[in-house]
Amino acid sequence: MKKILIIVIAVLFVWNIVLSYQINQIQTNTVNNNGQTLIKQSVTEFETDITEVVSSTAARVVGVTSKSSYSSINGSGVIYSANDEEVLIVTNNHILSNSGTVYVYFANGIELEAEVVGKDTITDLALLRVHPEFNVEAFTLGDSSTTKIGEWLLLIGNPLGEQYSGSYSVGILSTNDKIVQKDINNDNVDDWDLILLQISTPVNSVNTGGAVVNMSGELVGITSSKLSSITYDGMGFAVPINEVITVVDQLLTYGKTNRTTMGVSLKDLSALPVYLKSYYQIKLDIEGVLITDVIDYGPADQVGLATGDVITKIDGLKMTSTKLIREYLASKYASDIIDVTFIRDNVTSKVNVTLE
Repeated sequence: MKKILIIVIAVLFVWNIVLSYQINQIQTNTVNNNGQTLIKQSVTEFETDITEVVSSTAARVVGVTSKSSYSSINGSGVIYSANDEEVLIVTNNHILSNSGTVYVYFANGIELEAEVVGKDTITDLALLRVHPEFNVEAFTLGDSSTTKIGEWLLLIGNPLGEQYSGSYSVGILSTNDKIVQKDINNDNVDDWDLILLQISTPVNSVNTGGAVVNMSGELVGITSSKLSSITYDGMGFAVPINEVITVVDQLLTYGKTNRTTMGVSLKDLSALPVYLKSYYQIKLDIEGVLITDVIDYGPADQVGLATGDVITKIDGLKMTSTKLIREYLASKYASDIIDVTFIRDNVTSKVNVTLE
């Protein structure tokens, strides 16, 4: 019993020494030689994928202002390409709606007047050209068709000049093929499918025209507040970079966009679940694009193409994705005739479609 009591007393004695030492250290660290109380702050470095993406890409987003005698419209833009001769910037068409002089505000604080290369009202995109006398870095262009539902995306804007430059928000990709139908020729018939990225964060009006960036720092879309609506509260929409590339190429070549349509809605077979392939009686080894809807009295409807048909070739060229078909049609003009190979009920057929 005495041994146990001695051990307990010894432990308590040692513990008392430890506590006394710790109290003395605290007092030493918090009071200086003049008796003044000091507060010591511990700082830990905080770095994430998002902070790294912001650091590497923020300067590639610019402010865009259209100034006229009666109004000034602000928004954002992205540096699409840059070389020693010129810098191309993509922004939203509606920012230029007042027909004013357009200025681009760079991250280094320099503002330059820009030339409007071309506009596209359907996608709400516009292409600008400037000739800076300083180094400018462009975005690395990604592939919006490979974006995955649920992945994090960073939205970057550079609105309203230096005072408010650098506006960031993060969202989750809800879908990379949101379809919004458009009436191009104002005949009250929807004749164009606009494919959009849908993101789980709204697009602020002054951030419109800004960048949608993946966690690899690649540009995968251009935001547009005009594509949003009060019925889509809490959501944002962006034009996928694959569509942007097609529009920019046409604006550079023709100064405008050339839009032809077959009058169909399409879905990649590669993205179709097995049960839907079974529903449409599509063999698993078939490569092509499924027709999910046909516009009444449109070019495809007039030659008998129907929902459930699988397009495999156009003019003898294999068509394995919606992207390929859209790019091919972009090289055509209204009234051009294309030869469409399709499969229906496991039977291969061909039709000639006159584009509109």
